[in-house]
Amino acid sequence: MLCEAKSTSDVWDDKEKDKPREEWIKDYCAQIALLTTQIVWTEDVNRAFEELSSGAESAMKECN
Repeated sequence: MLCEAKSTSDVWDDKEKDKPREEWIKDYCAQIALLTTQIVWTEDVNRAFEELSSGAESAMKECN
């Protein structure tokens, strides 16, 4: 179930391809939805730190 939730979370921000996060969350139990959200957030923040260390000064603002 977690793998399915994670794979469907990849298009939260793409309004043409899938459901917005507010609708997606209704498809999963609370623990799976929370864990998936935490995984996605951690990946986003790690990506921002990598961009920041590569010289992108606005990486954290863009992540936020």
